[in-house]
Amino acid sequence: MAQKIARLRYVFDGPGTYYLDLFRGLSAAERKMIPQGQIAHVMGGLIKDSNNESVVRCNVAPDTWVTRTAWRRGKRMFDKMNREATEGMGAGVKKAKYHDIKVFLNDVMTGGQAESIPKDANGNQIPFQTWTYSQFHSEDIDWTNANLLTQANREADSFQAMLVGNHSGTSANWTRVGLIRSWFDSRAEPQIEDPRADTAAVQADPLVNLFDEADASDEVIGSLLDDNNRPPYDEDSHWGVNAAHTSGSHNNLQRVAFAATQAGAGQISAMNGFSAICGLVEVHITQGVGSGEVELLLDVSTKGEKI
Repeated sequence: MAQKIARLRYVFDGPGTYYLDLFRGLSAAERKMIPQGQIAHVMGGLIKDSNNESVVRCNVAPDTWVTRTAWRRGKRMFDKMNREATEGMGAGVKKAKYHDIKVFLNDVMTGGQAESIPKDANGNQIPFQTWTYSQFHSEDIDWTNANLLTQANREADSFQAMLVGNHSGTSANWTRVGLIRSWFDSRAEPQIEDPRADTAAVQADPLVNLFDEADASDEVIGSLLDDNNRPPYDEDSHWGVNAAHTSGSHNNLQRVAFAATQAGAGQISAMNGFSAICGLVEVHITQGVGSGEVELLLDVSTKGEKI
């Protein structure tokens, strides 16, 4: 069966940072629910401007096993929350027909309709309906809040989820929680050194030196104990949740595509294909001359890949 490709057209006002939710756009364009919890495959695209010498860059969440595992963990927790509130509590409520988990890319993405809905050739948005980003409702609230004593019903701490970056808000009132950050903080860190030993003491030990006729023995032992005794990655941070960075625009994201235009005949330029976890893409545009509209055409497979 041939792969079906949808061509999505987005129009941006000029320089700036914009966010796309490709599965939201596909759902509107194809007139059927295409869940966000997949990997979108962009086969390629085109950009066009009006003599403004634009550079368009596409950034996504890093496609690593950590990102995929963190998203699956977030989905399990989201499903468990909903399951316990319905089945476990005896509430006769069923999930909405188009219910699924929807997350943001980072703490800057707002899910604005103009940024996520493709347009027709005349610049009109494709008709669309509801696409609500998921809320987590936590039992872990700020018990020091005096208002709790006067409320008939205690309100939960509610927040939304994003793929990359550090959490937003405070432990008493989270606003957004980074799925990679949450996964990272819940894991046991690797032992700092393996093996962990006092190299000097080992080299001086009488029994170790019992047959030490050559000067090279100490160096060999030293290399065995000291070389490659730490992992080849940072124990305290990870791509997608770098502890040294805030969660802002571009931070923690992976550059996957870019293209540039020139004045005159170079107003149209091709862009390479790429993949985007959850179909979430940051589009960053700069222009060398003035400020003008930028058009982006993306060829997107209507069938995503399972995370």
